[in-house]
Amino acid sequence: MRIMAWNLENFKREDLVWGLRYGAPQIMKMLYPGGVATPVIDVFGVIEVYNRTGGGPPGRPLPANSLGTEATILLYNELRGKNNATTEWRLVPPLSLGDARRDEGVAVFYNAKKVQFQGPNQWYPARGESLPPQPGLAAGEYPVPWSGYVGAPYFAAKVKFYMDDTDLTTEITFPDNSHRRPFLVRFREVVGGKTIDVLFFHTSPPFRADPDAPQNPAYLACSYLGLVPEVTNPTHDGVYATVVIGDLNVDANHADRWNNALGTVTAWGYQPLLPVTIPGQRAVPTMSREKDDVQLPPDPIPVPVCNQYYWRKFAIDNAIWGPPTVAAQGCAIDLTRETVTPFQTWPKLMEETITQIHTSAWPGSLSVFKATRNWFQMRQRSDHVPVVISI
Repeated sequence: MRIMAWNLENFKREDLVWGLRYGAPQIMKMLYPGGVATPVIDVFGVIEVYNRTGGGPPGRPLPANSLGTEATILLYNELRGKNNATTEWRLVPPLSLGDARRDEGVAVFYNAKKVQFQGPNQWYPARGESLPPQPGLAAGEYPVPWSGYVGAPYFAAKVKFYMDDTDLTTEITFPDNSHRRPFLVRFREVVGGKTIDVLFFHTSPPFRADPDAPQNPAYLACSYLGLVPEVTNPTHDGVYATVVIGDLNVDANHADRWNNALGTVTAWGYQPLLPVTIPGQRAVPTMSREKDDVQLPPDPIPVPVCNQYYWRKFAIDNAIWGPPTVAAQGCAIDLTRETVTPFQTWPKLMEETITQIHTSAWPGSLSVFKATRNWFQMRQRSDHVPVVISI
């Protein structure tokens, strides 16, 4: 099963309408590199689906008047237009991940010819929320505009986590409702039969003034994963493996920060897809952003680089998986190539071909992604890069 997570930076309607040149085509190139007829990705999670409508608790479906809802439906229709004998795109309705400014969603698209969506929750109209299966309570249709996207038995993603699903009183937050929580979906292979739980996660960023502060929301959120029953037992309910993937906002260029944030999870045997920095080496940057003060670095660029020069470079998008007995492969695509070449200025970057520079022994990964064109076009789509894991 191939899973891709991509923070598409405030994914909203304008990104696909105005961005017909850069938006949807770049997404399609990731799913259909080289114009292949069958997508190379089975499950595609769009992180940071824009929603500023406010009101209501976490876990509600994104409303019809949300710009992120419009973008999600537009992209879904684009994908459905490519259905064929080997492809049937379907959608898991996005649910709000927090209150106020953190009420964005995650939209998960999947190829139903390859995988089946199996919850783990169901949608309960009488309660207006996604819940673990509730004896005596009827699961049913989602509200508009998401009605018709998921049929009986009305499976739903899980965004509210409890110490015990049979007693919905002790909720685990990340670290509270003003911050985003994971979006858990369960898929079963049509051929092969493996069931995999995937937690798409976009934590709130750490404090810029003090990124090492122990109370940073990103670090707390990641550490609280160590309380989630589905994470602490990665083979729960007959699941083959459990994956946490997305924009974790923990920079792998700082091993101490990574260990502080994810030590409780790695203690359960989880492994990172993209390696945490080894002394003297650089972790793969997955997010780049311009600094306000244009300061060009020396050439060649020195090793200890983080937030110093013209580009802010962070290795914050990643995947971890367990149990350790399960093998996984994957890659990220570097936008700036500054991990393998001297720093290049903006005009040169606009001409650069995107290069896949990290692979964990996934044969063919370079050929799969080499059709993606240049850094400038990709930067129009997002300030993050996709992360792909295959289990």
